[in-house]
Amino acid sequence: MVFARVLSGNSLGFLLVILVQVVPLKCLRSSAPFSLSTDEQNVADQCFTTQQCNATAKYRTADGTCNNPEKPWWGAANTPYVRLLKPIYSDTDNNHRVSVVDGSPLPSARLVTSTFLRSNFSLQDKRTRMFMVFAQLISHVDFFSPANGQISPYFSADNNHRVSVVDGSPLPSARLVTSTFLRSNFSLQDKRTRMFMVFAQLISHDVLLNPQAQGSSCCSATGDQVVSTSGVCRPISIPADDVFFSTFGRKCQEYHQSLGTNCSSLPSSPILPKSFTTHYIDASFLYGSSAEEQASLRTGESGKLLTVTDGANNNQYLITKNISSCPFARKNCYGGGDPRVNQHLDLAAMETVFVKFHNAVADKLVAINPSWVANDEILFQESRRIVIGVFQHIIYNEWLPLFIGVDTVKALNLTPATSGFASGYDPKVNPSSLADFAGAAFRTLHSFTPDTITIGPIPSSPLMTIKFSSTFQRPGDFLQEGETFDSVLQDLLTAKQRTLSRFFSTEILDHFIDSRVPLINGSVLFGDDLAAMDVHRGRDYGLRGYNDYRTLCGLPRFEDFKATAAEFGADVAQKLYTAYKSPDDIDYYLGIVLELTGKDTTSVASTLRCIVGEAFQRYKVGDGYFYEWGSRPGSFSSAQLDFIRSVKLSHVICMTANHLESVPSNAFLPAFCVWSNLKGL
Repeated sequence: MVFARVLSGNSLGFLLVILVQVVPLKCLRSSAPFSLSTDEQNVADQCFTTQQCNATAKYRTADGTCNNPEKPWWGAANTPYVRLLKPIYSDTDNNHRVSVVDGSPLPSARLVTSTFLRSNFSLQDKRTRMFMVFAQLISHVDFFSPANGQISPYFSADNNHRVSVVDGSPLPSARLVTSTFLRSNFSLQDKRTRMFMVFAQLISHDVLLNPQAQGSSCCSATGDQVVSTSGVCRPISIPADDVFFSTFGRKCQEYHQSLGTNCSSLPSSPILPKSFTTHYIDASFLYGSSAEEQASLRTGESGKLLTVTDGANNNQYLITKNISSCPFARKNCYGGGDPRVNQHLDLAAMETVFVKFHNAVADKLVAINPSWVANDEILFQESRRIVIGVFQHIIYNEWLPLFIGVDTVKALNLTPATSGFASGYDPKVNPSSLADFAGAAFRTLHSFTPDTITIGPIPSSPLMTIKFSSTFQRPGDFLQEGETFDSVLQDLLTAKQRTLSRFFSTEILDHFIDSRVPLINGSVLFGDDLAAMDVHRGRDYGLRGYNDYRTLCGLPRFEDFKATAAEFGADVAQKLYTAYKSPDDIDYYLGIVLELTGKDTTSVASTLRCIVGEAFQRYKVGDGYFYEWGSRPGSFSSAQLDFIRSVKLSHVICMTANHLESVPSNAFLPAFCVWSNLKGL
């Protein structure tokens, strides 16, 4: 894009990207502008009638109801998210917010992602690749030495390489030159493995599911124009000169308003987005979020979940469903507790891991309690509560400290106890997911998405590198080929993920799932821009601008665009000045991504650390069945709790992989050790 506005001032010449001071996270600033009181956060309570609950029930309900008998609908499926800040829309029809300066529309979400989230190298040169290949043909022609009168070569003594003209010192290493100047400004060298990102997606799919409303198309069939912006249509406009989509004449991306709570006790505006899954960390991605769905996933025998056996290798995989549910699939389309199980190969592999883990736990329980063999219900519920406990422990013991930092986890009292029972359950805390978390903060993890994934090499599975997008909605085409299941796990455990930054993979920016685009040679020419959907979703949820969330989290407010340069750098400040009319217009999602670029999320104060910490504090403190609590109807015995505390994600993978011989001791960090005895746990 051409920048018409120029941010003036000599101060930009010396302003550098700095790390902001770490802010202790004891709690959010309740006095921050636009903060909602507890009663205002729980406004949806009036939508639900009192329900009779069994206050001594040992097991969670499938749909999350009655976890808290005093507030039986808190955290249940099909209930709304909770807001931290007052929503903002441009009108009573829930249309997206506009500029605070003059009421004009905010920049297109696609323009935002193209400007800020695309790496600064481009594959869209106006010339074809033939230009480069023909140039190489020319270079392979034999050339003679320069004739007299042409530029003479320059060496130091004895034909050694030239040195500095200043003091004769050696020039910088050629490798240092390329690393400094020729490397793309995103890094694959995050300290965490790709398992970190995929496990985060399991968490997301466990607590968040807010589909878009059904309705007629907002874009023309070819996507070359917007055809409707009324009703539930909230399409994403694409600039005519878009760096990628212009090649295909695409100017419109579908987006329908998010589904909200249908409650006659509340006004239709502002909308309250709701989750179709339970809000609790309860492995609903595995077990479903209703009694009917849960029953459909069970064998009805031995407490187990349904699986399909591969005839060739006798390996267990997820159940299959009608292939029409996966428009790109040629072979298997999987079913599970969450409808997004087929989103990509990594996700399907990890959901397979947990299905197999549940069944392995059921087998162990039968071995310990032979009298249970005929009681499918007890076996299922006991296996389920153990799997949920292990899942919760992995999150709070291994995953969360690597995301928001050990110090933040300790400050919020989220560190698991090492012995005995923990206390801290508060029935006055609503554990429902935060709209501020679901609509922006947790979606920043899309930055971790890789360009490619590697399958193999392990026995029976050759090395193969494929585009990440080639597995979208068709993981079954790959997962049951040879030993692909093990090789996917191996790649997740050993490959380092991309650094969390503002430079997203084009797999996310240009090729996300769009079932209307046909496959050509196993790939789609283009898809949707998921990051643009993230920006758009924040506006659709009525989330306030980034500045308001900075204030909520105790960070200084940006009063002008020059102030953004100190934290984001002068080049980003200039782009912000061009794209937005006021710092108050900056999208919350974009602001989070910008403040994290090039920084360690575990040690730098940020709105991400703040909002994520608040969300996971609520998930724990407001859950009456959290695995650490004592003296509760669903509490574990001391021995059971000690066992759960001994389990790491590495154990789970060792119990469920087909033939892997070794795994990292921490599945989220790439350091190997061999645990040959784990299969017997």
